[in-house]
Amino acid sequence: MPCSCSGKRQASRYWWHWLPARYISAFRRLRSYTTVKFCTLLACVAFAGPISAEEVTSQDFDHDIAPLIAQRCLTCHSGNEPKGKLDLSSRTTAMAGGESGTAIKPGSPEESLFWENINSDQMPPRKPLSASEKDRFRIWIADGALWGTESIDPFRYSTDARAGLDWWSLQPLRVPQPPTTTRPGWASNPIDAFVDAKLREAGLAPSKEADKRTLIRRLSFDLLGLPPTPEEINAFLIDTSDHAYESLVDRLLASPHYGERWARHWLDVVRFGESNGFEYDQPRDNAWPYRNWVIDALNQDMPYDEFVRMQLAGDILQPDNFNAITATGFLVAGPHNTTLPANDKMRMSMAQDEIEDLVGIVGQTFLGLTANCARCHDHKFDPISQKEYYQLAATLTGVTHGERSVPVLQAEKDALTSSQLQKLYTCVSNNPGITRVLNRGDVGSPAEEVSPAGLGAVPGGSPDFGLAPNASDADRRLKLAEWVTHPDNPLFARVMVNRLWQYHFGQGMVTTPSDFGFNGGQPSHPDLLDWLAQAFRNGDYRLKPIHRLMVTSATYRQSSAHNAVAAQIDSDNRLLWRKTPQRLEAEEIRDAVLVATGQLNSAIGGVGYRDVRHFEFKGSNFYESVNETGPEALRRTIYRFSPRGGRNPFLDTFDCPDPSVTTPRRATTTTPLQALALMNNALVFTVADGFADRLQREASETTAAQVKLVYLVAYGREADEQDVQLATRFVQAHGLPSFCRVILNSNEFLYVQ
Repeated sequence: MPCSCSGKRQASRYWWHWLPARYISAFRRLRSYTTVKFCTLLACVAFAGPISAEEVTSQDFDHDIAPLIAQRCLTCHSGNEPKGKLDLSSRTTAMAGGESGTAIKPGSPEESLFWENINSDQMPPRKPLSASEKDRFRIWIADGALWGTESIDPFRYSTDARAGLDWWSLQPLRVPQPPTTTRPGWASNPIDAFVDAKLREAGLAPSKEADKRTLIRRLSFDLLGLPPTPEEINAFLIDTSDHAYESLVDRLLASPHYGERWARHWLDVVRFGESNGFEYDQPRDNAWPYRNWVIDALNQDMPYDEFVRMQLAGDILQPDNFNAITATGFLVAGPHNTTLPANDKMRMSMAQDEIEDLVGIVGQTFLGLTANCARCHDHKFDPISQKEYYQLAATLTGVTHGERSVPVLQAEKDALTSSQLQKLYTCVSNNPGITRVLNRGDVGSPAEEVSPAGLGAVPGGSPDFGLAPNASDADRRLKLAEWVTHPDNPLFARVMVNRLWQYHFGQGMVTTPSDFGFNGGQPSHPDLLDWLAQAFRNGDYRLKPIHRLMVTSATYRQSSAHNAVAAQIDSDNRLLWRKTPQRLEAEEIRDAVLVATGQLNSAIGGVGYRDVRHFEFKGSNFYESVNETGPEALRRTIYRFSPRGGRNPFLDTFDCPDPSVTTPRRATTTTPLQALALMNNALVFTVADGFADRLQREASETTAAQVKLVYLVAYGREADEQDVQLATRFVQAHGLPSFCRVILNSNEFLYVQ
């Protein structure tokens, strides 16, 4: 017999052997687990009374094994067609095995194909499991492969290949406190504290404040899309009060031109166009009221949640209201295929294509989610199932393109006939029918019917609308509008705040403004994004106060001067160590040319102008670009009739987007064609002559005085002595109109610092 001291040594080595036998197998497994988990379980044993090994195993499965299976296995081994016919998403299917036979043999890792494949690094492919992950699987199988919750939700956990329900953008809004800044006197509001914290982490400092001339030009283009006049610049320069800048911001936000500028951004996102597109491309002569409604709503600072509800269900919420009916033009702003093929299946496929486009624009615009990617299968990257796609699609199947006769607002009558009724192109409510899941998206393979509903991954209101599969279009869109705008939906506020940030700073904190999913960008300042989203929600979703916060920050007021050291650390200026210079957008360039030359027709609202000649040929519609003439053609570019097949060569050269697709962020290119367009465009020729006439009228007959006025009007600054000398020689050699064309083609005119 061993001596007593030998027994003590053995007991001290395996101190847990004194426990009852029912605990031993559970604790043996915990040798490879963390000390924290071990101590936690020990505390449970000591203070919570007896537990069984099966209970411990079940709990550990849900906490440790299930997440590992979800993150490393279910991308391939789940769904309708799992790889090797092995479905690991539930105990029943996992134990059933796959085409190679039984995969998991409880109690025997060596006889389990599952263990054999992961131990040999054959599975998962591309990125094998770590040693600790393998050990967790081995111990689990050796201890009986006991299961916890029957089904493992493949969407629950984020992995290296996809987002789960724990993805950052799907979490409730946090309430972060602004950090304490270490730069006394720099921060103007909490935005700066968050930015400063990130700069300090990177060892960077902000740039000095821009001069007043730069600030008023920057602000004017940002908020109005127009350059400031010399008189406005002078008034700002001589205002030495402490609140001169804030007063300027408030004046610009109150301008009716604010709505015109920011409506252009919104129309980019919702792909507003004034023809159907596709083969026939019929014009939508009465689509313009939606554009004007957006302008008016933004000028009135309509709360964003109301702004969205009106666009999704305004005709239902206020059926006798012209504005409410007009707002639903959002639902039919995109292309519409009017081809009528003889083949029934082709017609049904076309209808499904249009629904997919509508689901896509609703999901991306308001939620930052590409729900349309789940039409043919579960979303490959975000936690959206194929069934959920069809449930969301069912909320929109009653939407039909068409015209409705509505009462004309008094403000619009001046541009129309005396009739009290006007036809717009807007949403026409129709019988939505029954929606079924389509296997692989094939209209010839319908499966289960679904009820209209939202997406389970989106926090806030319940995605279950409580509607029958045959519910009316009115009930469906009302529920959709309520769900999208629910105050506890964090995506609703985050996405819109990020859009505002993008337009003010050149890029969003999330650089993919319509995709907050796995394929989108990570936020550069997550705490600031949530702080602003909270401020937006708590401020009744008013946009103008958020604009004001952003543009009054010290971050926004920084100089755009280049810093070579900072650029090496943060070349894209994601941390905002300066204000990134931005080139004017296509419409801003045209509008700025008209303002600088004194020829802009600043009328607001109405039908708009046309720079195309429309004609039909063999059943199709064509739009030929023509020179812009007459006072109507000198209006702001947002009022341009914009058929999808009638592009403007000048605007296209400067990256004006195609209205057939959503453009949440415009491209900015630099090409030789842009200089050629500005030098040779017929409009530029015309306005340059007018500019020269203006200079001769307002700046006497001396060339020097005329040059100084050119610089003040076009650049917002005084011409220095060298500017005057060089320009005078050019004017004497080539004439004043040619000099005006050169100025309108210069970088200083085209870029905002």
